[in-house]
Amino acid sequence: MKIRKGKDSDISQIINLFKILDLKHIKNQNDFKQFINLERYTYLIDKCLKEQDYFLIIAENSDKLIGFGIGRLLQIENHPFLKNKKIGEILYLVIDEEFKLNGYGKNILKTLENQLKLKGAESFELRVYNFNKEAQPEKVNYKKKFTIYEKSIE
Repeated sequence: MKIRKGKDSDISQIINLFKILDLKHIKNQNDFKQFINLERYTYLIDKCLKEQDYFLIIAENSDKLIGFGIGRLLQIENHPFLKNKKIGEILYLVIDEEFKLNGYGKNILKTLENQLKLKGAESFELRVYNFNKEAQPEKVNYKKKFTIYEKSIE
């Protein structure tokens, strides 16, 4: 298992994993578009490779990219009711189906947390859709902060 920072040569493999993730979202969430433009992926990956507050971490197995995580440092300042704070947001964590349950996700998450902490993060947040039964943030000491409920209008 190798965990490392992302680089330009990873983009096509990351996009392939993103597409698989998006298909799950499209299948399980009514508010996702049926087609997600390629520019969305390249824009986000480019931010990770060029901006100091974004991080792209890669997991490899035998030199094959089998997962990635994206995080960013969110700085809350002068908010009307929230305290000033630096939050490490875990935006994406994706592992190839064939390699799940082997510790890759946990290692990517730990590396992202370490990078964000070095940048001054005081806490970490991640968001998980209810349909995602694979994600178990409680196992790595995340606690539920709030819940969003939705009601469709018929």
